[in-house]
Amino acid sequence: MGVLGLTSVLAKECPQVLKELPTRFKALAGKTVVIDATLFTIRFHLTRNPLPSRHIYAWYRLVSKLRADNVKVICVFDGKERHEAKKPELQRRKQTRDLTTARKELEYQRSQRLDVLLPTLHEIRGLPETDQPVIQRRLSEFMIRYHPKEKGRASPTSGQVNNGEVVSEKFDMKPMLDELEQISPPTKVVGKDKIEHLTVALTSAYRSFQESAEHAAAPSPETDADPSPGRSASKNQHQLSAEESVQWQKLLMNVDEACLGFQQLLVRSEELYESYQRRTDLPTDQTFAESRELLVAMGIPCVQSEAPYEGEGLASAIALAGHADYVASEDTDVIVYGAPLLRGLTNQAKPLVLIDSQDILTALTMTREEFIDFALLIGTDFTQRLHKVGPVAALKHTRKYGSIPRILENEKKIQLSNDPVIYLEQVEVARQIFTSLPPVPSPDELVQREGDEERVSAIIHNAGLSRSILDLSEDEIIPAFSEEAPFGEDVFGDKPQA
Repeated sequence: MGVLGLTSVLAKECPQVLKELPTRFKALAGKTVVIDATLFTIRFHLTRNPLPSRHIYAWYRLVSKLRADNVKVICVFDGKERHEAKKPELQRRKQTRDLTTARKELEYQRSQRLDVLLPTLHEIRGLPETDQPVIQRRLSEFMIRYHPKEKGRASPTSGQVNNGEVVSEKFDMKPMLDELEQISPPTKVVGKDKIEHLTVALTSAYRSFQESAEHAAAPSPETDADPSPGRSASKNQHQLSAEESVQWQKLLMNVDEACLGFQQLLVRSEELYESYQRRTDLPTDQTFAESRELLVAMGIPCVQSEAPYEGEGLASAIALAGHADYVASEDTDVIVYGAPLLRGLTNQAKPLVLIDSQDILTALTMTREEFIDFALLIGTDFTQRLHKVGPVAALKHTRKYGSIPRILENEKKIQLSNDPVIYLEQVEVARQIFTSLPPVPSPDELVQREGDEERVSAIIHNAGLSRSILDLSEDEIIPAFSEEAPFGEDVFGDKPQA
């Protein structure tokens, strides 16, 4: 995750420390970059690239381009076990995934409902003009009477209209409600029962909408990790439900307009579902193993962190020991470890950004100890974030008092979610993590080697790829499979850009 909001406060307080390298890899010629390979593999897997082995595609292209500009690469993977202090953060991420899974299911239900509804609307549009109002009247009556919690019992609800008039005519819904339990919307029905069957199809879809809308009645906060029904809908889903409700009202007056509106909703629902699907489709052990196998075949030294050390800690240790010039990652913990961080390695459209820890200490006039406490105040994987203490307040307090214990001693308004003694113990553990770097691998393990072209070709072939595909850019591949634009949401749920 990194330090929450760190780059934002740096951009405001000392933008000069965010050094852009517009020539990208050419600016790194002759340098060695140690890559946070676990994070990169996750990102490659979660891209919209439709290739099943997109991690192989992305790693091959990245390494090839770096080598073409005379940049050496070392890759660091996380070990299977993580530091005990990281357990609360790992639990938070699991809760985020559970919440996303619940939202995915909600959106799947909507897209399926609309996918079934649209053929029914097309059939209604083909009915004689005298028949459409009959179906609209029956749907309007059903909408007045039906409430999910009451299972269809009559209610004094009013305000539904048909062609501008309040519907008051009584309509016996019991046979239809009985039929709803058994009949799925027909694709086409002929004869005198057609109106009845189309009405059943509409009311069935409307009932499904009302039941699912209960989940979106109040959008849960984006930080809410409770995936229970009624609190799982996102703000986007809440908005889609509100717009779907509008289309049901339009359907009572103009079938053509409603049909177009539902069609547009279906497109947006499918896009949202796909984004949730990608965010819950996490890489497997096989994904990481295949990535490492390719890198080794290409001659890239690959090492793995061992508990209690973190992968970004090992990467930082390698750089600080002089075996690499930069650590390539999006995780700003690297800065707290004291290593120079290189961001944007996979975004070809923007310059690379280099952030050097020593430059930050100089610009903020802080000691390394003060900067670590400043980062812990903002929020890291190892400490809780203090209530109402954002980056600006954290910077102010750190400059004034120098350490977290002194801040808590003097700023009585700061609230802790648990016992101060427990929090300060967490702080001390986190300090040790950032100041006690893991042992550096032997130089032999970090040597660049000649690639095994035959082995690389076999891996590419087994991944279902070809050299011609590898020559295509991401922009060229995606349109070949889909005309939709890439998504831009935060796939980690942790705002890694911060």
